[in-house]
Amino acid sequence: MMSRSYINETHRCIYMWAEQVFEKRLAPVIAARTSLEICELVIAYMGEHSREKKVEEIADCAIMMWQLAFAHNIDARPVSSTSFISALEESPVGYALAIFRSFATYMERANAKGAHDAPEHLKKALMALEELANIEGIELPGEVDRKMLINRARTWEKLVSGHFQHVAVA
Repeated sequence: MMSRSYINETHRCIYMWAEQVFEKRLAPVIAARTSLEICELVIAYMGEHSREKKVEEIADCAIMMWQLAFAHNIDARPVSSTSFISALEESPVGYALAIFRSFATYMERANAKGAHDAPEHLKKALMALEELANIEGIELPGEVDRKMLINRARTWEKLVSGHFQHVAVA
């Protein structure tokens, strides 16, 4: 694991910023947007995208998953994810797919009556994301800080779907 020299953007401050910018949202709305970001991450790794694009998608996923962790009061401190990643998946693409699978299970369990294990699946997705960041040689909190500077400076609009999208600068 890489050392963490600083974390300016915390789970709480990202969640509170999003509440102000995007109106009060429920966990299922945050989860739906998170799933879109995870799909973009998988596409970046399955295609021939630049390292810069992959790092940006890692940060986007962290920003969204950290909001869910805060909403569910989940301890999302990074720990090693190798315990649930098979030897065949120990590649960047394998980790991206592990994030996808764990998050899909989180969403399924979060909507199942009587299921109380959804937070564990979110934690697995977070662990795989942290490991992917390590493979890429990036300090995830620093990349989240960088991306949040961009996000905080953007203008956002609400789409017909209810999701928000930043307005493209001409």
